[in-house]
Amino acid sequence: AALIVVSPPKRMAPVHAAVAALPRTAVVDGYAPPENVMFRANELVSRPGPDQRAAPRLLNGTAVSFRGAGRDEDDVGFSYNVSAGGVYVRTLAPLDSGQEVWLDMWAPRSERRVRLAGIVAWRRVFGASEKATVPPGFGVKIVDGLAGDLERWREGCEAFAKNLFGEAA
Repeated sequence: AALIVVSPPKRMAPVHAAVAALPRTAVVDGYAPPENVMFRANELVSRPGPDQRAAPRLLNGTAVSFRGAGRDEDDVGFSYNVSAGGVYVRTLAPLDSGQEVWLDMWAPRSERRVRLAGIVAWRRVFGASEKATVPPGFGVKIVDGLAGDLERWREGCEAFAKNLFGEAA
């Protein structure tokens, strides 16, 4: 069984440190949408072992305008989880793996939107899947940004992770 601990945002770092040694345990922002609890629980019970990711996945929901690179019109989705190097976009119309994509969204812990470019790393279409831990959408590897936006994105993710996990993140 997974153990999800709900904490006020300002107390997340010490709570996370207190439960870090417990297996299959996660700390979730008490003011975040309830779906974040489901996401963390699904991740904890479906992942067989320690997380080998280069950066923590941060549950961060914001509107995302996206389009295949060079296209005329944006589609709209919502971010689900983000990291310094990527973002998962929830949408019922996921782009194809390998496709270049342009994104416009709010960076975590920022008062300004960013414009980023990336490559679709994987997609999850709508429908039943016993291994799905996320809603339909696509994962993007971020490769570039406009006029300082890539740096602003990375700084926002770093500040967000520091708030959640403390100095060690």
